[in-house]
Amino acid sequence: MKTKTKNLVFLLIIGLVFPFLLNFNFNLNSEDNTSSINPKSSGDCSGSILQASIYIDGFATGMGAHNWTWAESQSWCSGAGTWSNPYIIESLTIDGLGLTIGIQIRNSNAFFIIQGCTILNCVIGIYLNNVNNSRLIENNCSLNENAIMVLNSNNNTISGNTVNGGNSPMGGGINIHTNCRYNNITGNTVNNHVNSYGIQLYDRCNFNKILGNSIKNNNWGIILSIYIESLDHNDFTENIIYHNTIGIYLDSGCINNSFYKNFFLQNGKHTVDDGTDNTWNSTTLGNYWDNHTGPDANSDGIVDNPYAYIGGSAGSIDYLPMAEDGAPNITIITPSEGDSFASVAPSFEIEVVDIYVWEMWYTIDGGLHNYTFTENEMINQSAWDALPEGSVAITFFAIDIVGNEASEEVTVIKSIPAGGLDPGIIITIIIVSVVGGVAVISVVYIFMKKRATLA
Repeated sequence: MKTKTKNLVFLLIIGLVFPFLLNFNFNLNSEDNTSSINPKSSGDCSGSILQASIYIDGFATGMGAHNWTWAESQSWCSGAGTWSNPYIIESLTIDGLGLTIGIQIRNSNAFFIIQGCTILNCVIGIYLNNVNNSRLIENNCSLNENAIMVLNSNNNTISGNTVNGGNSPMGGGINIHTNCRYNNITGNTVNNHVNSYGIQLYDRCNFNKILGNSIKNNNWGIILSIYIESLDHNDFTENIIYHNTIGIYLDSGCINNSFYKNFFLQNGKHTVDDGTDNTWNSTTLGNYWDNHTGPDANSDGIVDNPYAYIGGSAGSIDYLPMAEDGAPNITIITPSEGDSFASVAPSFEIEVVDIYVWEMWYTIDGGLHNYTFTENEMINQSAWDALPEGSVAITFFAIDIVGNEASEEVTVIKSIPAGGLDPGIIITIIIVSVVGGVAVISVVYIFMKKRATLA
């Protein structure tokens, strides 16, 4: 009888302790798994392949022709050239040593993408001639004599590229040159072409869209120039034109081009319009001119007086110039003041109100480290882990395109319970342990009852 009692007590102890051991092991494994997670690659070219210059002629035939069939056989080209499966050339580094064109493609109607490449020290970084249906995405075409040149080409997209200049007196940033239509030039950064242009449209380039580019520190930010025939019906919207000698210049022969929702900041001269019938506002809104931001008596976002300082022979006027709307308004929805968090970093939800927010970021260490964000998320876990327990001030910042900055702060508490486990984990352990213990006791009770019945 004593032996049975001892066995019962031993089983009861195992039933109560075993769940704790399982949870303790689980927590150790969870910590190990968390620490082994690596951030996803940012898509930069740090691991790219050094490649010789590339030349493709879609019309080339014969032995050794460098056409798309030849390109398909190269290690740097994938895809089939269709809309659903375009050719892709990506993650290459090409150094032209000041002598060659980095990537040159001619006579092509195939669908293709050039993305994530670094192309430098070239006469021209990327050159397209008689090319339709291409996309140049997130390439770094800096320190070339000419960064990107497109000639006789339609329906192409040049998006998200970085085009920082050298000191060439003849070269420039993005050049849309002669007989180019329906091309989209969007979201590019075009800086430091101090002797030349950021973006140029030259001769018979019509119906192109130039949208959301950042164009800084160039001699001409954007230039529209004519040699034979006119440039017309091009659309320039939401570009940031900053600290250029001349922001935008329109040569004679530029007709019916539209400019609205652009930001002209700290240029030597914002604009010169020597063309005809170009418009400097849409039906609802014009441009932001840093030398004409008010008054706006009825707070409708439009300066009460037109902007009549556009230079040039056209006598152009922006009738609906954008007014200064002040700094962004930040509202912290969560966390709340005094909320307590343990080892898991808090999530946050904020609302930022401004017509044109440029960047948002937060700090939890007084500005020693800043973390940018574009949507509500969690506080950086590594940064949270590095903080001691106690009060933590989380400061959120937002800045708009014209440089107005705002901030809001909330203070939370970092408090880790003894043993380093979150209350939620402790509760889970207790529940699992109790349930496990009850289950073991039930099994033992049934087993003993059956043995007693058999006896």
